[in-house]
Order: sequence, then C-alpha cells, then structure tokens
Amino acid sequence: NIEWHARILMQKYVIRRLITLGNIVIEKSYQDDPDIFDLMDNIDTEVAVISNVALKNRRSDNTLNPQEELKEKMEMKAKGIAVGFPIGVSAFDEWCGGFRKRWLIVIAARPGMGKTTVGLAIAANSAIDKNILTTFYALEMPKVDLYNRLAARLTNVSFSKIDKAECTVEEYHEVTAAFEFLNNSNLDISDTSEHGNNLERIIADIRKKYKQGHRLFLIDYGQLVKLSRASGDRTSDIGTITRELKATANELSVPIILFAQLLRSVDKNPGHRPTLADIKQSGSFEEDADMVIFILRQAYYTKNDTDIPTPPQIAGDTEWIIAKGRSTGTRDFRTYMDFSKYTFESYSDTEF
Repeated sequence: NIEWHARILMQKYVIRRLITLGNIVIEKSYQDDPDIFDLMDNIDTEVAVISNVALKNRRSDNTLNPQEELKEKMEMKAKGIAVGFPIGVSAFDEWCGGFRKRWLIVIAARPGMGKTTVGLAIAANSAIDKNILTTFYALEMPKVDLYNRLAARLTNVSFSKIDKAECTVEEYHEVTAAFEFLNNSNLDISDTSEHGNNLERIIADIRKKYKQGHRLFLIDYGQLVKLSRASGDRTSDIGTITRELKATANELSVPIILFAQLLRSVDKNPGHRPTLADIKQSGSFEEDADMVIFILRQAYYTKNDTDIPTPPQIAGDTEWIIAKGRSTGTRDFRTYMDFSKYTFESYSDTEF
C-alpha cells in the first residue's frame, strides 16, 4: 500500500500549500492599497509552483513502450516521414531525423549571431510548414517584434521596411494579412507579459499547452529564466532550470529547445569557434542537454568600413556546429540565414 499512502501524503502537502497561499492572499488583500498587479503575479507564480509539484509526482500518461516506439519510427521511416521534428535544414534533418521526443536541445551563440532568427525559423517550419502545434517563449523580445519578423518571412516585405513603417499601401495589406494568419496559426508566442520569465509558470504553461496538443517548445533564452525561489547562486539556479526542463521533456515526451548566450571570451578562441565551456553558467547546460548546437557566422567578426553592404551569401553563411549529440555524435553543417526574411536552411538549398 506504499503508493496509496504516498499519494495521500502528497495530497495533504498540496492542500496545506493551498491553505497557506489562501491565507497570505486574504492577509495582503486587507492591507491598505495593495498593489493588485504584484499580488496577482505572485498568486500566479505560487499556483504554478504548487501545480508543478502535484503534477510532477503524478504518474505520467506517457508510459514508455520501447516496442511501440520503435515500430512507430520504422513505419514513419518507411513512409519517408522524419522520425523527429524537422527543423528545415535538410542536411541536418537527413542526418539525424530532426529533434526527437524527450530531448533538451541547447542552441548557443554570441549576441547578434542570429539565435532569434534560428528560433523563429524552426518554430515557423514546425508550426506553419509542418502543421505541428508549437509554442515559442520569448524572454527578451516582446511579441509584437517577433510578429514583425515572422511577417517578413511570410511576405515579400523585408523586416527593415516593416520595422521602420516604410511599407507601401500594398505591402501594408500584405503584412496585416500575415498578422491575421499568425493569429490563427499553429504557432503560439508567449512573451514576458504572460509568464514573467518565471520557470514555474513556463513549465505550468508547457503542461497546459501539451494538453491542447502542442508538441514542440522553444525558450529564448535560458539565462533570462528566473526561479520563484532563487538561491542567490546563479550557476546553481541555472542547474535547477536545465534539470527541470529536461525532466519536463522526459515527462511529456516532447523536445524542448533552450537558447543560451556564450561568454565574451569565445571571441578570442582560434577561429572564434565555441566550446562547451564557453556557455554562460555552462556546467548544467552541457550535462542536461541531449544536444548542444553552436551558431557561428564569421561575417559577425568581419569589420566593414565601407558603404558597400556585405553580400548576403557572405553575411548569412553560418556554421551549425553540433558540439554534443547524446545519441547522434558530433558534426558541422553549412547553413544560411536570411536576416531580412528570417529563414534558416542548408547553404546548398539556398538560391541567391
């Protein structure tokens, strides 16, 4: 009867936490002029913490059946369907089948290297091109900025023209139609106004979205994630964040893509090539991730003192470096990023 008794203990624990939270809410509500926005935000966070504790200790619906999973993969392979979640880079997708269930994928780069471009391209490929319900958690940029970038991908209007409001009337109608399309698409973008960069609220939302059918989750980026009860040691907190995200990926049997920043010291490496030690608070990222990928654009380091713009085939030429692959091994790919259209693909597939 041990499982039954453990369940009773967990239920009592959760009930006690709810009672405590209820008493705190009542006490603060009676205070003179309480800040209701802070109060509501704290309630949301605490409920998310309690909910995650209760759900994490509940037996998962995704009981692993290796036989069934292998059979499903073989059937997909026979039909020419990728066994994972294709990202839109054909060479990578052919090599490993895309991102797999239960993977925590870390994609790291220096600021300005193109992390958000890659993230939006993967999300758009999954949600718009492959019809997979996808959630993008934006911790740095507001939702409207990401919509502008995605509208550039969906139309013939560059992001620069959209951002500077230099659209013609025809282009304006194209862009607004793209916004409407995005509102009704399989891509859900959640920014800081909705989750407060709080890990517990993000994980609670991942569980909620999973029940609604979402199967791919992206978080941009890891060092901005906060804990409701921070330890004061940021490296330790990052370890908690990556462990919890990996546990959530395992529990729900979904891939979670976590973007990360690299240290400035990577600029002094030979050829500017990153190593696993170059990720900020790197220990837990490399330990908990199933795959670690670096983005390297050499044009980022090339100073252009002339008025002549760098040709796009040089500016967007990007190394996609698999520095860790738990079940795939390591490999480098030559890819291309188009910063005006927010696309990301194999260099050999690009038409200039």
